[in-house]
Amino acid sequence: MAWVKPDYTQGSPQFTIMSAEKQFVLSINNLDPPAKLATFSIFDGIKWDTVNSTVPIGGNWTNIAATFNGSSMSLYVNGTLQSSLEPQQCLDNTGGWQDWDKDSRKRNLKRQHSHRCVL
Repeated sequence: MAWVKPDYTQGSPQFTIMSAEKQFVLSINNLDPPAKLATFSIFDGIKWDTVNSTVPIGGNWTNIAATFNGSSMSLYVNGTLQSSLEPQQCLDNTGGWQDWDKDSRKRNLKRQHSHRCVL
């Protein structure tokens, strides 16, 4: 969670709020489309998955928060849920696809590397 007050007169294409290399990025687009929207991206080891805010982030102080609980990612602006994604399928340890089963996910939390969920 962060309080931000973006200055859109600066030339940076994207304002990073917080990130961890090849893990996640919470940012606001300045010049990159969609402009002036908050974005939250998570890297699953293969590709980046992103959710965007549904309202533009103005030049006033704004609270932006993002969550990932292992099964869904969500983005909030001023405490209001803007967007979320939940995995629909998991890639099993043999490289084959299987239907997403939340009960099986709970059992497999201890074996994090045996299933890779695709958002």
